Amino acid sequence: MTGWTEDTLLVQGSAFLAQGGALLTQGSALLAQDSALLAQGSAFLAQGDELLAQGGALLTQGSALLAQDSALLAQDSAFLAQGGELLAQGGALLTQGSALLAQDIAFLAQGGELLAQDSALLAQGGELLAQDSALLAQGGELLAQDSAFLAQGGELLAQDSAFLAQDSALLARDGALLARGGALLARGGALLAQGSALLA
Repeated sequence: MTGWTEDTLLVQGSAFLAQGGALLTQGSALLAQDSALLAQGSAFLAQGDELLAQGGALLTQGSALLAQDSALLAQDSAFLAQGGELLAQGGALLTQGSALLAQDIAFLAQGGELLAQDSALLAQGGELLAQDSALLAQGGELLAQDSAFLAQGGELLAQDSAFLAQDSALLARDGALLARGGALLARGGALLAQGSALLA
């Protein structure tokens, strides 16, 4: 070999051997790290299996909840359909209520007109009542005057009755006098007859 001696080669070989030892030491360290990482990976794998089992359980529960949600969704759809029917009925009732409200407003307007007419009639009735009251007052005054005239008539009637009683007494007396005059006339006639008989 040209330019290379055994010592040089020995030194270089020792250097390579030292580098190989260092690389072997680093490889051992990396191998230890890999073993540690492998242990951690196994632990993570075990945790992953547990999480996968838990995920399966959760998936089963989720499927059950999804089935329940589907049932609830069906019920909600039925409720929504019923709600739509009730809403339609409510709309119909609202329409009827609006029609009835319009009728009520019309009746209220008619009632207002009738109330105005009644108020006018009441006012006329009040005026007629005032007139009737005035006429009643005048009638009361006339009645009082008639009562006074009646009282005066009663007094005049009593006086007429007294005069009539006096006239009756005078008439009875005149009748008695007339009877006496008749008796005297009869006696005079009898005497006249006797005198005529004697004369003959």
